Amino acid sequence: MNCTKCKKELEPGTPGPVCPACVDAADADAESRAWQRHLAEGKSAPAEPALGAEDAPTTPERIRKACFKIAEMLIAKNKSYGDSALKPTGIFGKGRAIDLIHVRIDDKLNRIKNQPGAFGDNDVDDLIGYLILLKLAREDEAEAKTQEVKS
Repeated sequence: MNCTKCKKELEPGTPGPVCPACVDAADADAESRAWQRHLAEGKSAPAEPALGAEDAPTTPERIRKACFKIAEMLIAKNKSYGDSALKPTGIFGKGRAIDLIHVRIDDKLNRIKNQPGAFGDNDVDDLIGYLILLKLAREDEAEAKTQEVKS
């Protein structure tokens, strides 16, 4: 019998029509959708509970929490800066959003290179934020190209 999702042959004794890898992927997708709904509703990252070593958060929980914090930072900065990363005002800097985000990443990396002792968690968060904005800018540009082709 084959998995109904990936079509790989199921090992004997596998319960159900789906292999364990596809079940894990489906669970991760469901968790991701729940997380996205949570953010879309404007909710913040869950409060950090006081935990003993035996109750320490799992790696997936830690990843989710770190992503929440980055998302909250990006949303706050987006509000403060008026969506200028994805919709540049062009007052001084001219160019596509992607190119201007590349400049911000270069500037951050150059500062880290020149002042390694000053490198900290805020720099890591900023770089992650810039890379997320770069991903969104690329998506926006691809969507714009798709719309051009349709019209």
